[in-house]
Amino acid sequence: MKLKSLALVGALIAVVALGARKASAFLSGVVVNGTYAVSQVIPIPLGTGGVQNLGVIVNYSSPSFSAATFTTGQVSTGSITIASNAALSTAAATDSIVVLSTSGLNTDYISLSYPTPPGAVVLRRSRGDWNYGANTSAAATSIAAALNANSLALGNVSFVASGNVVYATAPVGSLYNNISVKTNTPTTLGISSPTFLGGLNATDIHVNGFHFKANRDYSVGANANASATNLAAAINSVIPNLVTATASTNHVNLQSVAAGATYSLTTSNASAASVSADYTYGAQTPSWTLGGTAINVPGHGFVTGLQVLYSTSSGAPAISGLVTGTTYYVGVVDANDVALATTAARASQGLYVTLASSSTQTAAKSYNLAPLAFSAGSAGFSWDVSNDGITWSPLVSASSVTYSAPGSSVWSFGALPFSYLGLNFTAPSAGALTLTVNAQGQ
Repeated sequence: MKLKSLALVGALIAVVALGARKASAFLSGVVVNGTYAVSQVIPIPLGTGGVQNLGVIVNYSSPSFSAATFTTGQVSTGSITIASNAALSTAAATDSIVVLSTSGLNTDYISLSYPTPPGAVVLRRSRGDWNYGANTSAAATSIAAALNANSLALGNVSFVASGNVVYATAPVGSLYNNISVKTNTPTTLGISSPTFLGGLNATDIHVNGFHFKANRDYSVGANANASATNLAAAINSVIPNLVTATASTNHVNLQSVAAGATYSLTTSNASAASVSADYTYGAQTPSWTLGGTAINVPGHGFVTGLQVLYSTSSGAPAISGLVTGTTYYVGVVDANDVALATTAARASQGLYVTLASSSTQTAAKSYNLAPLAFSAGSAGFSWDVSNDGITWSPLVSASSVTYSAPGSSVWSFGALPFSYLGLNFTAPSAGALTLTVNAQGQ
């Protein structure tokens, strides 16, 4: 019997002694609190033997849902600029010693030092390490021969005399710029620089840890544009699964193959080749995985069986398995992920649409899931009973409710010798119902 006032509920749910029978369950408070969009029986456990006296209040309303948006992925981008084509290549460090006079003192010396052991060569005229000879050219030849005999300590620097000048050439690389040169009589023995100059390492560019060294992994071209073209080809050959490289003027533009992926970019010589940033940037992870069913929609608030209209933004690529302008049924994976099914029954069974198309874009595109407006249809509920929670029978003594507007209804069931009371819910044509059941009984 359906009651008309809450006051009457208190009277009807009082404990009534039924002979020597002992109540096997006690209910007090909220036993159902949820939002539903799929027709189903919502079980309320009563315990073995049921209850002696039971009263319930059901509050019901139609909730509102906000539209949800999800996106394609977005690739990351970056660039390498060939700032100085000449600086890409290796170069040898050089210096020179000039014999200005043959009338030097017996205490004249030449000192060259390299920063690592043994790392030093000292030539002294007093001990006959070289001779001035008849003229400055002869003196230069003698000095060059003495230095070549000791060049191992300097990392195999070579010395060549030409006229009155001794030219020193180190192996390639910037490390040899650290060789210092000194003489004690600059009026007799002059030097062009107190340290070697011009040593240059081949520029090394790293893309996610992969090395691209000039004149080893790619050729330095006749100009910056040619070098950029060669560098782009090398990157595409070595790591085509990570990035796509495109040469443009003196730039190499990089684009990640996978959406959401970022890769480190470094250079050994920014004056030769600079990078746009330490990492490629602008990546956005796709809201779904190709070949999967789940769509990431943080805090979506949807419920399983909810009908949503699927649509796409301008320029968004089609998702294989979904048709824009079509209504689908939501399957809730978790609080931040949903899936879509073609029917409410399939949504309840977890039989979702497989998403199989490219989700990578240079600029993310969006898709929309708009819940349909609530339409009651035959939405409502009635009462069933069961002893196993599987097989249900209508509780004909209890009236049903057909939903048309938010409200509440009250029942007093009296003694129910069943293990379960079932709220037999009929879903609306669109939208969902929020149901809260308060129960008192023992």
